[in-house]
Amino acid sequence: AQTQQNSIVDPNNYRNINSPNSQQIYVRIDDVMTNSCSSIGPYVQLNVDPVPEINPATNLELCDDDGDGFATGFNLESRISEILGSQSTTNFTLSFHLTEEDARNDLNSIVETTDYTNTVSNQQTIYVRIVNNTTGCFTGGAVIDLITVDVPTINSIPNLELSDDDTDGSAQNGILQNIDLESRIPEILGNLDPNIHFVTFHESELDATAGNNAIVSPYTNTTPFNQIVYVRVENTVTTCVNT
Repeated sequence: AQTQQNSIVDPNNYRNINSPNSQQIYVRIDDVMTNSCSSIGPYVQLNVDPVPEINPATNLELCDDDGDGFATGFNLESRISEILGSQSTTNFTLSFHLTEEDARNDLNSIVETTDYTNTVSNQQTIYVRIVNNTTGCFTGGAVIDLITVDVPTINSIPNLELSDDDTDGSAQNGILQNIDLESRIPEILGNLDPNIHFVTFHESELDATAGNNAIVSPYTNTTPFNQIVYVRVENTVTTCVNT
């Protein structure tokens, strides 16, 4: 600036050099009328702020109850702490998007972030935009995969027909003790891995769906002569259930 050398060629598109994060720019002002008066000073301070960091998040999985590849109830906000990592939630604002371009341009953010239904079957990538509330710096990228998981298949099995006996004092009352329900588990599971599928029996469909009041085998029927028993199969890895 003092010797009028090495002026910055393109001040509208300058890249700071030799001084990462912060750089002082010197300005020289000359009086063009007399060409004798000048002023020099460090009038411009360049500060380079880092963009927010996007950390990968654990995939979100939901059970696909009807096998169409779609599920409702994905809670995108449940992954915010993973995405931010050590960055404080009070200093950053997040939004979720269907494309990386939308995330970077702050367009078409997802509204239902706690109860989202995937729009791409079976597996969908969700993109996040993170903005530093103080500096305004932002970044966007892929962070979450939404995955729908099939529920276990319950095989239809033949009815269980047994002869009444007089264990309870009557061989004609339609009540039978010691009914072995667990013997039907291999037929119910079919090709499903018995090591990761848990089978329970219930007296009502409501109990089977809720996983309540499982029947203890051997079982004594409570409805004489003909009774429906409901089956619940749970995949212990995915926690998906079918009844």
